[in-house]
Amino acid sequence: MKYQRLADKMKELVDISRKVEDDTEYIQEHLSLCTVFECNTLELYKTIQQFAKKT
Repeated sequence: MKYQRLADKMKELVDISRKVEDDTEYIQEHLSLCTVFECNTLELYKTIQQFAKKT
């Protein structure tokens, strides 16, 4: 019985660690998308600024 509880706890830990891995993966994907968006937005801002100076 004692070992069954230990096995259950170990399974819980494995499940939690898998969820953390999935969440981390999701966050990293989201961050890379944000970075790409941020860079594009910055470039657009610079372009608009240069255009504004010319007019």
